[in-house]
Amino acid sequence: ICDALSPTVLHALACTPRPQVFHTMAAKAIAQAAFDRAWPMILVDAFLEALSLAGITAVSVVLRWSDNGPGAQGQDFTGNYFVLACAFVLMVVVWAKNIFTEILLFSGYRRRSWIQEYWNTIRFVLWLHLALMFWLQFWLARGWLDGSWSDPRQIRPLLAAVGCMKWIRLLYMFRGFERWSFGKRILPIMSSLLEVSTFLIIMFFFLGAYTIAAYSISTKDVSLLQVILSAYRLNFLSDFDMDADVYFKTDANDQQRPREWEWLQLVVFVVASFVITISMMNIYIGVMSNAFDHHTDCVVELFVRARADMGLDHALRIEALNRWYNFCGRC
Repeated sequence: ICDALSPTVLHALACTPRPQVFHTMAAKAIAQAAFDRAWPMILVDAFLEALSLAGITAVSVVLRWSDNGPGAQGQDFTGNYFVLACAFVLMVVVWAKNIFTEILLFSGYRRRSWIQEYWNTIRFVLWLHLALMFWLQFWLARGWLDGSWSDPRQIRPLLAAVGCMKWIRLLYMFRGFERWSFGKRILPIMSSLLEVSTFLIIMFFFLGAYTIAAYSISTKDVSLLQVILSAYRLNFLSDFDMDADVYFKTDANDQQRPREWEWLQLVVFVVASFVITISMMNIYIGVMSNAFDHHTDCVVELFVRARADMGLDHALRIEALNRWYNFCGRC
């Protein structure tokens, strides 16, 4: 079983294009054994991610309490420096651990010429998350060193981004656990969301078509952002106001300007509501339902593949650590 848990075997299992392999007892046993080795480390990683998330939340709370409004300078953080320091230490430790882990994995994949398998969508999102975390930590360190904290409002959108990504990353780490069928619930949902991403790109073009049509025949005091938000409300939420979202009137009783394009605005609204709100959204619901049903039927394949992939990452990580330890021992 030790040879069966080697990185080569786990890589072949995780990357095989034949779904019938995952239904064999051998594949399930290998994936189970690999995950049994990896799950204690996964729980430690999840605990550290939760601590980092707590640090992000603490920074968000402090910034909200200390917000004196737009353009305010020299926000008062008196009494909160300890909280910020603890949050900063937690984030830096977890970030450094994640960077070190990814370096180990990258070296392991590169050593075996599997670099193409390393760079997937999940890895790109992870590295983006690590880059955003570095930016956040740099801002906190700069404010801590010079003591100015000149304008903390500029970092709050970054806190929103890294906090959101941290929650999703924490959820994704539990995809291999079988208790309460947790992993078998996560994987079909995640796979369905990734599959319908192409359909959302197509929807974006329809939304752009409606936006440019509505914007071109609106008055000059209507901003492009207002048209985009109205298009989103109409086409995705089916929530709209005729005066504000179709005729783009700033006041329901506004009769001061000529409305020579109102008939055309109404035509654009009718066409867009039929094509996008009714037709495309119902197609999207059907596509999402079919994708979820398909991935639910293939949940055994997804689950065994995920466990093999997590076991592979763990094996490469341990192997790289041992290699570095032996190298340092010889030095």
